Amino acid sequence: MKSKVQNEVKSIEMADFWSLMSRMYNNRDQIRQHSNRIVELADTVDSFDNSENFEQSLKGQFEGTGLKKVFSNIQQEVNSILSYAHEIEPHLKNAHRVPSLSIVAAVLLSQMSIPSNNAALQLKALSWAIRNFAQDSNKLILNPSKKSIKASFGIDIGIEAARIKAYLEQNSSNYP
Repeated sequence: MKSKVQNEVKSIEMADFWSLMSRMYNNRDQIRQHSNRIVELADTVDSFDNSENFEQSLKGQFEGTGLKKVFSNIQQEVNSILSYAHEIEPHLKNAHRVPSLSIVAAVLLSQMSIPSNNAALQLKALSWAIRNFAQDSNKLILNPSKKSIKASFGIDIGIEAARIKAYLEQNSSNYP
């Protein structure tokens, strides 16, 4: 009877482990998807220097332009990336990048939220910064350890789970 209970507990732990690993790698994939959208939005920012929206922005009419909407979309994508990055931070090989991303995001978002012609004059610099933020977010590498999993989720992974983890790491698009 005791071994049946132990097997059931082990089965539940493995299901929890699979769920955990799936969520971590899904969050990592979400970061990549949001960073790809940011790059597309940066392309849109680049196109504004030849549009009438740019002229409107230079005249101080930033609030009513399409550029303001693009910046708003970029802010949403940046916030999503930071949210996912903070969630997986304990399980990253390079967790030191997350605070750096947060600082860059704060500076970037403050530059985009200025409702004046200053933002329009700095379009190329903003586009470059947006692309760099996306590139840096793509450098986050998941490397969950027994210790990080135990600390975050209370799951003590055994040999079988370690093998699964190794398999996922070898067969995922986790590495840049």
